[in-house]
Amino acid sequence: MNFDGIDFSHCMMVDTLGLRVPDVDPSRLPNKFALVGGGDEKKWAKGSLQTAAGKNSLKVTAVKSRKAFCIEGSPAFHRQGHNIVSSGDVAMLAYAAVKDCNRELWLNLSGDRARAFVRGTGIEVTRVDTPVLLRKPAGLSSAAVINGLALAGILAGHSISLYANESVYFDQHSQLDSLKAYDKLVEVEGKRRLKIPETPQTTALMDLAASTIRMEAVYRQKWLQREFDNEPLTPSRLSPGVLARMFAALLEGYTLRRDIRRPLNQEALMAIPAKFQRFVLLWQNGNDMKLVKAKNFTEYSRARSYLKLNHSLDIDGPPPKHIEDRVELGDILSPKNFMSVPAEIKADRELFFHCDMDLERQGIGPRWRNNWAE
Repeated sequence: MNFDGIDFSHCMMVDTLGLRVPDVDPSRLPNKFALVGGGDEKKWAKGSLQTAAGKNSLKVTAVKSRKAFCIEGSPAFHRQGHNIVSSGDVAMLAYAAVKDCNRELWLNLSGDRARAFVRGTGIEVTRVDTPVLLRKPAGLSSAAVINGLALAGILAGHSISLYANESVYFDQHSQLDSLKAYDKLVEVEGKRRLKIPETPQTTALMDLAASTIRMEAVYRQKWLQREFDNEPLTPSRLSPGVLARMFAALLEGYTLRRDIRRPLNQEALMAIPAKFQRFVLLWQNGNDMKLVKAKNFTEYSRARSYLKLNHSLDIDGPPPKHIEDRVELGDILSPKNFMSVPAEIKADRELFFHCDMDLERQGIGPRWRNNWAE
């Protein structure tokens, strides 16, 4: 895949963030978030935030030995109630995460600290997950793309974990970085179905989830430390352009090239009599037609004669080139195929969280924690 000269920074999104807020006194947490253990072993305190629908979104852990609060989760999910789409602004999302945790868990962070947070400093990034949306070629299901990615990865010798038809993970257990692709619609409509806000743009949002594959990079603390020379990585350093360069470098490290055969479209299939359609479906999906012929020779022979005469399809052989329309995985994974969040969805504040940082800067005062309670 060639990313040279292609700017896809506007397509970058941010989901999970890991943050560390240093130079704090974790012992000041209220008793309802009491430290675990006894005597000198008291080192940890935990609290968590949930979305309006009761889904876990942000987790806070206080580390006494490090004098730090660690926050992990999805700031966008916490505000939106879903993570089908999200902003690519790390500084804004990190600020929102600290703001929400400070307000709801009473972390006692001061207005002086807020002046740094709002500039994207005073916080360290320990993890960042960056998804992009891939357009799904017409006629190909999400399952076909995901399974094709998995097979390409296996053939190239990569470490693969596949949940057939739904998601594929590359180097899932790496302590450095990893990559995954999945059908977001399956996740949204699965057992833990998300409660998406009902707005005029909700249908467009769900259509977007149905027409795309979500490709997501995960960068963990060890990788971030190596990449950024073991210096504290503040949110301000992770602009969308930097995230795009990180994503391109990670994706180029995988050899994912393979053809996926596109089946006959619905219109072409429906033009064939129903009694012969099943033979076409078996044939175009690579089944052994000799076994089909052996099971019912007479019916198979009638189907073969009709299809060859009326549709130029020979189910005894491979599909002809004009039917065997193949899609290259490299084209699907090209940055030219990446999608940005549509403007109408971005403008919907119930579906897409955005924080006006200029207004936030103006609102920071000495009683910053109380201001945040609004």
